[in-house]
Amino acid sequence: MQNNVQTVLDGTNVDDAVCTSMQKETDISEKEVSDVDADDTESALRNIHCDPCKYDGTEEDATGFCVACTDYLCQNCQRDHKKNKLTRNHTLLLDDNIPKDSAAFRAIKDHMMCSKHPGYELSFECVAHNVVICALCLAQYHRHCVDIVDMETYEGHSTAIVADSQQITDLIDRLREYKKKKMDEVDEIGKQHENIQQQCNALVEKWKKHIDNLGIFLLNEADTCSQQEIKCAKDCLSECTDLETFLDTHEEIVSTLTLYGSKKEVAVVSRSLTEKLAMCEGLLNKTQNTKPKKLVLQKVSPATVSSIGSVSVKGSLAVVPKKTNGASVQNDNKSVFENTSPNVSAENLPTESPAGNGQELDTTMFKETHKPLSVKIDKSKLRLISTKSVTDTKPCSICAITKLLDGGIVVADDANKKLKLLTGDFKLVSETKLPSVPADICSKGNSVFVCFPDLKKIYKYQLTLVVFHEAGNYATKHLPVSLSVFDDKSLIILFKKESKQASSFIEVREGTVIKEKLTHSGAKKFDSIKDATQVVCYGDSTLVMAENDKISCYRVDKKLVCKERLWVYTPPNADKLKTPRGLICNASGNLFVCGEKSNNVHMVSAKEEIVSNINKPLCVLVEDKKLVVGFRNYNNLHVYDIE
Repeated sequence: MQNNVQTVLDGTNVDDAVCTSMQKETDISEKEVSDVDADDTESALRNIHCDPCKYDGTEEDATGFCVACTDYLCQNCQRDHKKNKLTRNHTLLLDDNIPKDSAAFRAIKDHMMCSKHPGYELSFECVAHNVVICALCLAQYHRHCVDIVDMETYEGHSTAIVADSQQITDLIDRLREYKKKKMDEVDEIGKQHENIQQQCNALVEKWKKHIDNLGIFLLNEADTCSQQEIKCAKDCLSECTDLETFLDTHEEIVSTLTLYGSKKEVAVVSRSLTEKLAMCEGLLNKTQNTKPKKLVLQKVSPATVSSIGSVSVKGSLAVVPKKTNGASVQNDNKSVFENTSPNVSAENLPTESPAGNGQELDTTMFKETHKPLSVKIDKSKLRLISTKSVTDTKPCSICAITKLLDGGIVVADDANKKLKLLTGDFKLVSETKLPSVPADICSKGNSVFVCFPDLKKIYKYQLTLVVFHEAGNYATKHLPVSLSVFDDKSLIILFKKESKQASSFIEVREGTVIKEKLTHSGAKKFDSIKDATQVVCYGDSTLVMAENDKISCYRVDKKLVCKERLWVYTPPNADKLKTPRGLICNASGNLFVCGEKSNNVHMVSAKEEIVSNINKPLCVLVEDKKLVVGFRNYNNLHVYDIE
């Protein structure tokens, strides 16, 4: 190692010599610069003093350096160093070869010291134990080891090779490059923060304008209501005035009749007056019993709008992405209405995906992945929630129900052709008229998708504050009867038979683009698919269908080819599930379905009937330890607590 250090230092001398020869051929200015550098080197060496002389309190300029002792030496101490038998063979660096800093040499000495026996140098290697040891270690722990190598004399061992300086250089370069990258990231994040601030300010201004418009709408509504009530009150006053005139006139007739009327006149006129007075008394009673009306502002709870946006970190700034077997997912925010309607914004769609990406699933999924909850319905705490609005002309028929991202609940009323919005505590806050009778609905974020059994279209409705507005639609070739979320960009849609010869079929659609169509073999076990009335995604690569009087689960591959039927739910008693409606898979992976004609609700994944003796249930929602059931021709939802 000492030889290597000497070689490095000697190499420096060669460089200095080359530089000296080059300086003689340069102009005067370059020579002046070289002279300044040489002066600095000599000045630095003059500040280094002899280490042994420091113990005598004197300061002598060092003219040499002992590599073994890591001491700077003056001329006299060098002579003593050579005289001493113990230090005679030490390597001395003289004059220009003297290092400016001895830290590297001291570090080498520290590495050479034994950690177990301070003061002893590591001089041997035990090949059997693959450790470097000192003489004391050899005597105490390795005296019986056969293969002991003297590190001073053995040149063939790998540990005698000096560490690769190029590797150190490469690591330093990589570290500097990484530091530069981090500094660039800090600058970029600062720029992104400024951009986010500008976007936030723009968003706040947009919401302010929107709220101002809503305020104007609210003021107009208040003006309309007040004018209507004032008109009603004035009409009532006019009726009272007419009644007062009528009574005043008849009062005079009664007085005259009393003073001057004959018996015949009294009898005839009194009969007529009595009937008219009874009518007047009825009108007066009706007017007096009418409760005074009061204009009331129904405020929207602040909890209804909990956020106008969110800021998050996409990706990782410090971790290199791992390689995957599949292709990377691009354009995460593409809408299912892509390239179909200019009114639809991709930012309205959420990124969560309740369904899988098409990977095949083991047939034991139903038993292992979706473990049924222990459900007990507390029927004693049943609550009736009205869905009837003042503009409804028929009893409600709640055919579908879904929950929004902000906690709101949306129901589809097929009797009145409406979407109705309820708060999380089941208060009716708004409604939207639909173009036809709805068949099914599903939600993504705060968007609701609706299909109609007599329209070859899928409609999208977007919730803004507490009001739904139509945000686009796209046409379909056939009539849709059921739809569900398939992944973050697609819907899975069931189309009904349009003739006796045709079969029900299923498509996965991304707007107008048909990504896949469900196909299956002609095997008998797949015959029932043609009678499907509803379809939902269930875990990864499995579809559950309501088929006449049973529920079936099918495994499909990534091309939506039906491979096999995993299980069938058919209650032992044929009357226990008749005309299944409202099939739903909740966030816990449990399946629920209503039996419209069997008047009950089933938890399919637990294979049991959980609610019975109810009249024509059409849909069910299970969220937040509550079970909500909608009915045909019934104005109330049933809300049960789940224990």
